[in-house]
Amino acid sequence: MGQKLFYILIDVQQTRSAGGDPSKLFQLPDLWEGKNIHEVAEAVHADYPGALQVELIQWLWQEGAQLDYDVVPFRSSLDFVGLVIRLADLNTWAIGAVAPTNFQLKWHVGRPRPEEEAYKIAEGELTADDGVPQDIISKIDSMDLESATAFTAYNEGSPTHPSWPAMHSAASPASFWLAVVLDLNEDQYCEALHVDYAVSYARTVAGVHYPTDNIAGLNLGQQIMAEQLADHFERKYGSNRDEVQAKIDGLRFDWTNFNPETCSTGGGAVLRNGIDIAPESANSEPVRESQSRIVEWDRRTKKVRRETKHQQTLFSREQQHQSNTTVQ
Repeated sequence: MGQKLFYILIDVQQTRSAGGDPSKLFQLPDLWEGKNIHEVAEAVHADYPGALQVELIQWLWQEGAQLDYDVVPFRSSLDFVGLVIRLADLNTWAIGAVAPTNFQLKWHVGRPRPEEEAYKIAEGELTADDGVPQDIISKIDSMDLESATAFTAYNEGSPTHPSWPAMHSAASPASFWLAVVLDLNEDQYCEALHVDYAVSYARTVAGVHYPTDNIAGLNLGQQIMAEQLADHFERKYGSNRDEVQAKIDGLRFDWTNFNPETCSTGGGAVLRNGIDIAPESANSEPVRESQSRIVEWDRRTKKVRRETKHQQTLFSREQQHQSNTTVQ
């Protein structure tokens, strides 16, 4: 548990408990305008996977966003489904693509949920002798927690699986794949980034994730999309893989560097129409550090993804064996 992370998390929970203004915590998307802090937390509570991204897709379509036919041909190589129906299909596919690796990482790392740490402090199981700063202890004491779940916005508390990386965040790569498949203008892309970030940060508002859980999830979702989109588009839509990959490569960035107030990605993404949403030079130190983090993230997660694929193969073989045994 990082002390700085826990300071931030406790302050956010105290703001939520006091009914504070969520816009003081992070930049709300235009689509979330008017939500109070409790509605922000509830927006990501037991929500249907992809529902918040559907709201974004509907808004983009109403705004006149168009498919990029250089990336996704007008006619699919497999069917006649096109236009907005493709976006609905991709939204569901993206969540399914990121989920196995995300949950493998959760159990591989095993980070406790914030409420577990908070309640241990409240109950005196973690004290100053364990390195907990006295002001954190005082803040937790002031919350008068009657249970671990009381630390969160939800009666049932956090999900029972580990905290890192956040699945809500990993399942929110819409700003990435939408920027690949559509010709977005600067305002549309900015709103897409804000929606993904809001879905992510709202889980911290609810008290169920550390901010670093969220950033890790956002980066993981983007990475898996970057790895799989070109092959998926080539296989399903007959896209030119090199053309798709070129657009993907131009849109990658590190969510650690995202600035919600300015919508800057910190030296990463550039839209195809030439709009640079990252004012830093491509050779600047922050950009080089960001690129290094992306490379390191790729290295760390590829091993876990190989393990996940191996386990899925073994499971499929076992299911087939059981099926054959039943038939016999």
